[in-house]
Amino acid sequence: MTDWSSPAAIASELHAYVLLIHAIAGLYFWEFLLSLNFDFTVIYRYRTFRWPMVFYYLNRYSALATIIVMIWIVDASASREINCSGPITTLQVFFFMSLLLASINLSLRTIALWSLNRYITASLVILLLGQLAIMTQIRIGGEWIPGEGCVPAEVPNRFVAALHFYPMAFDLLVLILAIWKLRAFSARTFLLSQLGPLLIRDGLLYYLISLSANIVVVVLDLLNLNAFMNSMFNIPAAMLMSVAATRVVRNLYIQASKGGDIFSIPKHRLQPTSSTRAQFTTNIVSVGGNISTGPSGDGDTALPLPVTSKF
Repeated sequence: MTDWSSPAAIASELHAYVLLIHAIAGLYFWEFLLSLNFDFTVIYRYRTFRWPMVFYYLNRYSALATIIVMIWIVDASASREINCSGPITTLQVFFFMSLLLASINLSLRTIALWSLNRYITASLVILLLGQLAIMTQIRIGGEWIPGEGCVPAEVPNRFVAALHFYPMAFDLLVLILAIWKLRAFSARTFLLSQLGPLLIRDGLLYYLISLSANIVVVVLDLLNLNAFMNSMFNIPAAMLMSVAATRVVRNLYIQASKGGDIFSIPKHRLQPTSSTRAQFTTNIVSVGGNISTGPSGDGDTALPLPVTSKF
């Protein structure tokens, strides 16, 4: 049986860890540069800016800060002794921010779909605060060890399991709520255009990425082989979740900006016949903010998903 605490095993794990961090950094930098043009089009008002995009930018740049700090810790501590406390605390803040903001970005789409329903909104906000509360209970320390660099201190398994199981459960709930609402619209014969399939596809992809990444982290932590193995996939998991979450936002925003993809959300449960459609009071939902008229030409006010005009 392998002795995971032996110097040879730790040296091998450290080498693999450094390679993994640089690989995930390369992946994130590539994704970041590819989508940088989108950021400029919003910043310079070629696309309409709405305040929920603040969470998109915070998610995107907190993930960037996370990987930059992680690279610095890995490279700097490998060659010389450093005080690990400050850099690891900084890393923890950005790391937790990227995890929480990924969930916030996904939940905003669902809140918009439900027309700012007070019960849905309140429930999701409370659950997000629960995720934040778990994060406040975790304090990651570390020490410099010759030949190994900054080694993170062990965190109680129950906290790490909760930190990664909670987003999986939360994201699944958000996905179910979104699909449920989209299916309800379809049942009422409302036009989903390309936005309905896009929301479902991106939501499923995000959840599968989140599930796969977090399961690896939880399994390794529960095995408790050693400090390196316990935390090896924490940063990659957060980076993958951030990439997936920000892609969901961009895809919806770009699709909505094309025009022609419309969706009206009725506030009341009216039968969607040609005689009653004019009675619908709509809660306008938009990412791009470009108002378009429904395909029937009867004056239905409709906008692309997924952020409400009340945001």
